[in-house]
Amino acid sequence: MKLLSLVLRLTAIAAAVVVVTFYFRGGNQLTDTRQLLTQSESRNTELNANLAKVEQQKTEFRERVEHMTLEIADLKRDLRLRESEALLVRQELTQVQEKLEEAQSSNTTLLSQNESLRREVIELKAQGIDPNRDPRQLTAQIETHRAHIRELEAQLDDAHTVMRGLFPSTPPNRPDLSNSSHGRTRILRLEPQYLLLVLEVGRQEDISETQTLQLSRDGVPLSTVTVKAVAEDFCVVQLPLHDSDILTDLQEGIEIDYRH
Repeated sequence: MKLLSLVLRLTAIAAAVVVVTFYFRGGNQLTDTRQLLTQSESRNTELNANLAKVEQQKTEFRERVEHMTLEIADLKRDLRLRESEALLVRQELTQVQEKLEEAQSSNTTLLSQNESLRREVIELKAQGIDPNRDPRQLTAQIETHRAHIRELEAQLDDAHTVMRGLFPSTPPNRPDLSNSSHGRTRILRLEPQYLLLVLEVGRQEDISETQTLQLSRDGVPLSTVTVKAVAEDFCVVQLPLHDSDILTDLQEGIEIDYRH
C-alpha cells in the first residue's frame, strides 16, 4: 500500500509538473499570440490608412483627368470656333475685294461713259447753231443724253455708296493739330491696285477716319496718306496717286513711322 501510495503521489506530482509546464508554455504562447495579433491589427490599421490614401489619390486623379478632359474639349471647341471665324473672315475679305473690284470697275466705266456723253452734249450744243439742222431734233437728242447722264450719275453715286459701305466706321473725330503725336507701326497688308495700306494702328492710338498720317521710314519721308477706315487695332489708309511708286519699296511685315 505504501508503494502504491508513493506511486500515486509521484504520478500526481508529475502530472502537476506537466500541468504547470503546459500552463507556463501556454501562457507564453498566448502572450506571443496576443503580440502577433496586436502587430497584425497595427498592420491592418496601417494598410487600411494606406488604402484610404490610395483611394483618395485615385479620386483626386480621376477628378483631375475629368477636369483636363473638359479643358481639352473646351480648347478643341475654341480652336474649331477660331478656325471657323478665320474662314469667315477670309471669305468676307474675298467678298469685299470682289465688291471693291466690281465697284472700281463700275466707277471707271461710269466715269468714262459720263465724260463721253458730256462731250456729245457739248458737240450737240455746238451743232445747234447749224441752220441746216432741225433745232427741235437736236434739242430732243440733248434732252435724251441729259436723261442718260442723270441716270449714269445716279449709278455713280450708288457705286460710291457701295465703296463707302465696304469700310464701315464710326463718325470721325476731328484731330487736334496742337497735340500731334507719332509712333511706329507695321504694314499688315498691301493693295497696290487700289493704293491701299493696312497698318497695325487704330483707335487705341487715337487714329480716326479721314485723318491724315505722315509716313516715313528710317527718317526718310514716304507719303502723306488719308485714313479711309479704322478699327481698334488697325486702319486702312490710301496713298495719293502721285506717291504710287513707293509701293515698290514696301512689303508686308515691315515697320514704318507715322505722325498725325
